[in-house]
Amino acid sequence: MAELPTNIETIAYVVHGPKEDFKLETIVLDDIQDNEVLVDMKYSGICHTDLIMQQGEIELCKYPAVFGHEGAGTIMAIGKGVQNKDLKVGDFVLLSINYCQECKFCKTGHPANCTEGTRLHLFGTRPDGSTAGKLSKTGDSLRTHFFGQSSFSKMSFVQETCIVKFPYPPEQAAIFASMGCGYQTGSFSSLKNGSYAYEVD
Repeated sequence: MAELPTNIETIAYVVHGPKEDFKLETIVLDDIQDNEVLVDMKYSGICHTDLIMQQGEIELCKYPAVFGHEGAGTIMAIGKGVQNKDLKVGDFVLLSINYCQECKFCKTGHPANCTEGTRLHLFGTRPDGSTAGKLSKTGDSLRTHFFGQSSFSKMSFVQETCIVKFPYPPEQAAIFASMGCGYQTGSFSSLKNGSYAYEVD
């Protein structure tokens, strides 16, 4: 296996505090972990949750932070512990939520209900509580694992559980990026137990 990249310089939209603007800055990602995939983002949706976090209305993710959780891009490197052997460098992928894989919901095929979801999604850190990111100018720690992906970063270390291979030409992926969250939550609001939640006469 090729040597994995380290101390990757990239750009990202950083939020330094509640109600502060998204600022395009240079950041650095240190070392990829075994269960992570390095993704070069081509597209990202913007979810209302990203704006709520930027406004500081949910006080779970410490600043500075990089948000975004509807990413799509190209795999540039793969951690040595990634279990999905179908993933290859150069694959174009969509990104969705990360999940623990161990709770009763994950084990029964319902990762959206993961009991660790709040921590894994909103804290902006890896499952072990660490973060790969730091600000290039100051070296200050930067949370770069929002929903396991922080797709407002051009390059990001993404949790394997977030990855879904995109089987079509990458240029068609722009309209699918928001499937990582928006389409899923939107469809749930109009569907109930497999049926439409409203009745038609």
